[in-house]
Amino acid sequence: MKALFIVADGFEDMEYTCPRDILRRGGVEVVTASGRIDTTDDAPILGREGIAVNDHVILSMQDLSTFDILVIPGGGHYKILEANEDVISTIYAFNNNKKKIAAICAAPTILGHMGLLIGKHYTCFPSMNEDFHGIFSPEYTQVDGNLITGNGPAAAMKFGFDILENLQGKEVADKVKSQMYYKD
Repeated sequence: MKALFIVADGFEDMEYTCPRDILRRGGVEVVTASGRIDTTDDAPILGREGIAVNDHVILSMQDLSTFDILVIPGGGHYKILEANEDVISTIYAFNNNKKKIAAICAAPTILGHMGLLIGKHYTCFPSMNEDFHGIFSPEYTQVDGNLITGNGPAAAMKFGFDILENLQGKEVADKVKSQMYYKD
């Protein structure tokens, strides 16, 4: 299994690091792509609290068919991502090919603005919720078909485990939970 994360400056650190770590512990290959508009900028991508992502790749140069899931952490970078045509076309490509898409905190609003939450059970950071014509839940996470959403930094670990279970199955997710002393 292979996951594609997209981040830009201002991402919410926990919403990137927790799911990324959980997926890697569960045997999922993780690739992080830059969601910056300027694809020539190879400087570290900085999270809201200063975590630097140095190992990012250029999104437009990725073969999307090799990935099983797209993961979009939340944070203030969602505005940068939403303005990036490569990011939007990547989201549409995953959705059109019925591949899994996971978004947390502010990131589900991008999906909502694209019309991808219509009729879906979802969650997001409560103050970011708009009328996306879906079924909003205040729960930490929601899983509906190919869509996995989380509502904020406190949900980052559960979000990561929901993604892992969807990719690798309950047995693998439970094993990683046990190794990390995580309790549901």
